[in-house]
Amino acid sequence: MAARPTPKFLAEFQQLTVVHRILEAAAQELGTLGHVCMPNCGRCCLDNTVRILECEAAYVVSGLLAQPGRLRRVLSIAAGWLQESAGFDRRPASSLSQQELYGEYVKAVSAPCPFLSTDKGCLIYEVRPVVCRAYGVTRTTGPECPRPISQMRPAAPYIGGEPEAKVKSIMGALSRGATSGLLPTLVLLVAEPQRARRLVDQGAPAGKLLLRDDDLPGVLTQDQWIAEMGRRAEGMRQISLSHEAESPIRPSDITLPRPVVVG
Repeated sequence: MAARPTPKFLAEFQQLTVVHRILEAAAQELGTLGHVCMPNCGRCCLDNTVRILECEAAYVVSGLLAQPGRLRRVLSIAAGWLQESAGFDRRPASSLSQQELYGEYVKAVSAPCPFLSTDKGCLIYEVRPVVCRAYGVTRTTGPECPRPISQMRPAAPYIGGEPEAKVKSIMGALSRGATSGLLPTLVLLVAEPQRARRLVDQGAPAGKLLLRDDDLPGVLTQDQWIAEMGRRAEGMRQISLSHEAESPIRPSDITLPRPVVVG
């Protein structure tokens, strides 16, 4: 079962708690205009398995230690998600080109979050990552969001000013040089590394096994979201051009996660 959090994680948990409180206060303020998150909706979770920091995965696990039955269920779901290969390329990451690896990663990120329950609730809601808490609070939501205040776009309100600057500062510091990856993968790696290794050895999809050691804001504010969409569009444009030219894209042309090394 999961190990207790280390002193390093405990220090990072304190910083995460500060961010959580800022986002909760902002959500309450926005809530005076209407629902920030509609009950039993889950629309934003249907096409998004979020990328998080390792300390956030440890936060999820440590927050569920007092509920061993629930923690076992969460880890079982994470393991099942990691094993599921339908629709994914079954070849190892070393056999995939940069374009193929990028495509597999996009598939994994765009898959439904496995912690979305059948009643459209979140199985880890009280310990959910910052990016989940921030959706619709630090930037305007996407057109798929049914909440009333989302219909105010482009004038819909969102957090800014000093609170936003504080969130950016803390998450930027936490992400500097830290490992990041997809939520289910990191939760299982933090809680049960041996189980995760076995699944890797059995051939889990490469797109789900990608970790990164570069900076991850951990939450996208309005300006970061616009920049991120531009980077994604440029990455896809480069891939399209490489196919048209029948020449492989250079690894330096787009930023890709690296395969996780488990052993």
